[in-house]
Amino acid sequence: MKNFKPSAEIKKLINSVKGEVSDSEGGFLYHTAKNVTGKKKGVIVEIGAWEGRSTVCLAQGSKDGSRARVFSIDYHQEGEDENPHDIYVKNLARSGVSDIVTHLCMTSEEASKGWDAPIEFLFIDGNHNYKFVKQDFELWSPFCVDGAIIAFDDSTYDGVKVFLPEVFNRGDYRALGIIDSITYIMKSREGSLLRTNYILLLNKAHDIARHISLPRPIRSIVKKLGQSVIQYIQ
Repeated sequence: MKNFKPSAEIKKLINSVKGEVSDSEGGFLYHTAKNVTGKKKGVIVEIGAWEGRSTVCLAQGSKDGSRARVFSIDYHQEGEDENPHDIYVKNLARSGVSDIVTHLCMTSEEASKGWDAPIEFLFIDGNHNYKFVKQDFELWSPFCVDGAIIAFDDSTYDGVKVFLPEVFNRGDYRALGIIDSITYIMKSREGSLLRTNYILLLNKAHDIARHISLPRPIRSIVKKLGQSVIQYIQ
């Protein structure tokens, strides 16, 4: 199991932007983006950015690595207070990563039209409804190069959880691991089917635990313990 633990500096970066990405997930996004080679102009694509917490992790990782371009797709509908697009732009500027990010303020479907760049790392974190998760995957996975990493956020939620087995049934993808709520896979025919089934089992166990009714303090402790156990046994 790779160590995606973020450094103190990266952890500070993660927590400088409001959002749901955990420190472990941010560390995963950072390190995976850092390992993108950029060969043949391979890029990083994220679907769903909101205020940019995941974006700054990806962008900083790329800047510390090959400097592959990060394409961040989010339609940014109006929020209750300040426009989330304005917050997003400010967060990227404050983090010093605006120069490496191309923001596509449109839907995933609109952004895919005319797309022709090879993708080395695809992060799917848009609408978690089954229909849209499948749509995002179908639209963008054909551009992923062999060996590309594809990560699904909130992978224990109904839509993503139901769709993942369908991905593996195609035979072109293999599961690699789980980081908190992110399940990440590789586009490759090679790899262990046993590990793929094992990751799916862990995913289901995570989902079951998520629905157990417990007092909030106990729930928080159990969640952290469970995540630690999953990381250890992977």
